[in-house]
Amino acid sequence: MSRFRYRALTENGDVVHGTISAATAKDVIDRIEYLRLLPIETVEEKTASPVTRDMLAWFGGPTQADVTTFTRDLALLLKAGARLEDSLELLAGDADIGRLRPIVNRLRSSILAGESLADALAHHPLQFPAMYLALVRVGEASGSLDHVLEVLGAERARADAMRRKLSDAMQYPLFVLAAASLVMLFFFLVVLPQFSA
Repeated sequence: MSRFRYRALTENGDVVHGTISAATAKDVIDRIEYLRLLPIETVEEKTASPVTRDMLAWFGGPTQADVTTFTRDLALLLKAGARLEDSLELLAGDADIGRLRPIVNRLRSSILAGESLADALAHHPLQFPAMYLALVRVGEASGSLDHVLEVLGAERARADAMRRKLSDAMQYPLFVLAAASLVMLFFFLVVLPQFSA
């Protein structure tokens, strides 16, 4: 399946845009018309290689903390009664989610194109792992997406805190190990040769 960018007109004359996964451009046009939109343009996106996607995740991509903040904020908005598209639109402008904002914009476009939230999240496997997708799918099917996202956000926050605690606890032993290694290296390269001479 390929991904297509599209632009279309609503019944009010507003221009909307987004992305749709489909086999052909005709399938994209059919889906746009099914949503009662008038297609203006469809362009096939060139997908990045897996290596490029991995590099983007490591250099300048969203952090796990951004995903956790997004999850908790989305749960709060849904619990307050906001619609999913409106919640994503609000979050796309939120500075708290950092570098995740472009992805949130793409999620909103996918949902406006008729995809479920789980399907839209599946396009971003580096940020949203399989377990995350499975829980969101269950939340959508059961009608309790806000509750599932709330529990998922709390669990991610707890895991992030545990990860930070573990890395903080490992810093001192690693420092001692590095210092001891340098002392031993100095001993073998400088002191020991003097004794042998």
